[in-house]
Amino acid sequence: MVRLYPDYRGNYGEDIPSAEIKFYEACTSLEGEYHVFHSVGWISRSEGGARDGEADFLVCHPDRGFLVVEVKGGRIRADYTTGEWSSIDRNGREHKIKDPFRQSMTGKFNVLSKLREHRDWARLGLKKVSTGHAAFFPDVDDGRALKGPNAPTEIIGDRSDLANLGAWLEQAFNYWSSDDANSWTNPMGAGGIQLMQRIFARVVQTRPLLSAQIELEKSQRLRLTNRQIQTLDLLSRQRRVAISGGAGTGKTVLAVEKAKRLADEGFRTLLTCYNVPLASHLEDVCSGQENLDVFGFHKLCKRIVDEACRESGRDLIAEAKASFPGLDLWDHYFPIALAYALDIVDVRYDAIVVDEGQDFGEEYWLPIEMLLRDGNTSPLYVFHDENQDVYTRASTFPADASPITLSFNCRNTKKFTKRLTSITKVH
Repeated sequence: MVRLYPDYRGNYGEDIPSAEIKFYEACTSLEGEYHVFHSVGWISRSEGGARDGEADFLVCHPDRGFLVVEVKGGRIRADYTTGEWSSIDRNGREHKIKDPFRQSMTGKFNVLSKLREHRDWARLGLKKVSTGHAAFFPDVDDGRALKGPNAPTEIIGDRSDLANLGAWLEQAFNYWSSDDANSWTNPMGAGGIQLMQRIFARVVQTRPLLSAQIELEKSQRLRLTNRQIQTLDLLSRQRRVAISGGAGTGKTVLAVEKAKRLADEGFRTLLTCYNVPLASHLEDVCSGQENLDVFGFHKLCKRIVDEACRESGRDLIAEAKASFPGLDLWDHYFPIALAYALDIVDVRYDAIVVDEGQDFGEEYWLPIEMLLRDGNTSPLYVFHDENQDVYTRASTFPADASPITLSFNCRNTKKFTKRLTSITKVH
């Protein structure tokens, strides 16, 4: 039976295009071991810095490999002489669109690259799997008329294929399996499908975590809410963002899960926080995770500053005090010395995740950004609680957009529900 990620069960969001809903609905009737991922996004490592990508649909089969499908709605017009594509809506308005075949082809190579970044890819022994791309136009009856030099009819779908989508997918998979580039391939198997789920699916179960202020009951297991799952999915498409939430909204759960995912995907990742007990707990939770360093901020400062002092013979803390007299050792001199140290030693990370970011002073963010391999493209995620400024920090987070807000309390649902009976419910 087909598996859908996510499983909307008819509850589609307002932001999902109608054309994609039509294709998704057709996927629900597929038979066999198909796994269909909708609206997947990712950030990959590259020599020029982090690279992001997305695909409308990723259709996987343990025996056939995977197919990236780009879906375009409306009446379609293509001019192969200029490379221009457009979609015409029901009101006759024409909208410029990207070449769907080029989009799906790029997505295909990027998905394969993303799989190869993951540490489990080599362990599965999948040296080569069958890959393909296609485009689907659910609002037109003559999709084959769009045939072009990079668009053979075998990988074009239209409204007539919705009633028997399985046959169309078989046709597309057969086209690519007969291609020379996909000869002598390995089946993905169950292991390959599971890896697809870990990278692109939106469902995760985590261990309970301690926050700096409130302990979760040790016997409790947290299952991410739909809102948290949507947040993880959104983070897979953004490189620099702040995530805000009150106590119990699962910020630390999400921070750890995001850090682990980045590490699994080949990013050398730093997970850091201010509070020492929380840092110690995070180290325990993440122990054994490859590509992931976990440090309290000042422990990280001391480690790198000591290394730089040994290498250079300088006393960086003393230099910081001489340059900026009368300041605090922990709030000022250690962050300043860390910035000095990073000009001496080459300690850099592909991605950084900060938990309880409200506790970080403004002096902390310069060295944090200096720790990134590329200050412009390397991912940086800051989880914070604007209502828990325990250490009275006044910080401006180095984020590109407005904070993502977590508003649903998932710490203790029963107790939380009882409390809501006596107050006005919000959100």
